[in-house]
Amino acid sequence: MVHAYIKGILVNRDIELVSSGFHPDFTMQVLDDNQIIKASLDMCLQRLELDERKNENKIEYEFKFIDITKNSAVVRMEIFENSKHIYTDYFSLYKFDNGWKIVVRYSLHMNRMSILT
Repeated sequence: MVHAYIKGILVNRDIELVSSGFHPDFTMQVLDDNQIIKASLDMCLQRLELDERKNENKIEYEFKFIDITKNSAVVRMEIFENSKHIYTDYFSLYKFDNGWKIVVRYSLHMNRMSILT
């Protein structure tokens, strides 16, 4: 999670890091106007336009909750940018032969609502 999500998306903006930790069937789900909007990994990656330009802002994170049962896990993580709380993320993961993969993310952005961030 740290490599694929924090370093891959938020810090280094590196598609290879992202791909290493997200399952190809990943979906992000967002509640918007009382409806659930789903975005695939491809949709998220297109929107993010990962260009390997390092984010110069200070990114910090805290794992608030981790529950693992066999090959399944749920994680709650809080993300901070320049010491400001910007996201509370909830992830579901499965452990495959090649390691843990993020399969679902739903998120609360602390300042705005967006279907892809």
